[in-house]
Amino acid sequence: MLIEDMVNGGVFAISLVELPAMEESFIMLSEEVIELKIIDESKRTVLGIAMTPEKRIPRRIKNKDTGLTEEVKIFFSEDTIELTSQLFLKNLNTNEVTVDHKRKIEGATIVESWIVENPEMDKSNIYNLGAIKGAWVVKMKIYNDQIWSEIEKGTYKGFSIEGRYGMTAELSEDEQTLAKLVSLLSENETK
Repeated sequence: MLIEDMVNGGVFAISLVELPAMEESFIMLSEEVIELKIIDESKRTVLGIAMTPEKRIPRRIKNKDTGLTEEVKIFFSEDTIELTSQLFLKNLNTNEVTVDHKRKIEGATIVESWIVENPEMDKSNIYNLGAIKGAWVVKMKIYNDQIWSEIEKGTYKGFSIEGRYGMTAELSEDEQTLAKLVSLLSENETK
């Protein structure tokens, strides 16, 4: 996936969801979790992976040419994820939080955001997050009592991004060979 528009592109909100696309659940954090492995509910912070590089995520999209819905697998490169995280902060989107991609909520904000540079030395290891190189990790503070209660009950288990991206197709070897043949035939017809 590519960010085509540097002003409006990329992630404009992070949603609390039951089934995160990255298939990574966040964990509730506190100072005691680090030292004592006990959750201090007064901290009301959650940490999770917002994006993982090269992870194939199944999606259904409508083909503009045929009008048919197709199953595709989208993914993001390390470079795209890094640029996404930078634009998210640059565009002051840290308070743009939704639930289940349906409604914006008040009382939740991103308080930390980083790209994993070295998985062995990364801060996310403190929390056993298992983040890989190039992953975007975010920590969110929850001030909203209702949302915090729902997190404690397990209603929301992770993060999912909301953004605008352009798509490029990744073709299989057969599809690449076919595309080259079509291109060569087209060139010969014009000569």
